Amino acid sequence: MTAELQKEILHKIVKQVIPAKYLDDRTIYHIAKSLVAAKLAHQCLVQLSYAIGVAKPLSIFIETYGTSEKSLDELVSIIKENFDMRPGVIVKELDPAKPIYFQTAKNGHFANQNFSWEKPKALKF
Repeated sequence: MTAELQKEILHKIVKQVIPAKYLDDRTIYHIAKSLVAAKLAHQCLVQLSYAIGVAKPLSIFIETYGTSEKSLDELVSIIKENFDMRPGVIVKELDPAKPIYFQTAKNGHFANQNFSWEKPKALKF
């Protein structure tokens, strides 16, 4: 995916569908990026649904747009095996409280491997 296409998707789809109060420089695209980096899909969208007071996601939705040879159930299993999706663990692993706002404002964060959320995780499958 080119940087221009990524920018267009973010502007015309993501920001149109997800309320702005839920999007910031800490928004996590990490799981989908890891699935693509592991060549489990060429394109991928991952949506997690949470409920207040419930640590794990209530649901995991995956859309690969027909670019994966794995079934959706297999991909969900791979995600569950490789990612601890409890909010506290996400905060600990991605360290969003780290004072990096100047760097993200200056150069952006897409594809910047210095940011933990931009580094694909090596998956076991």
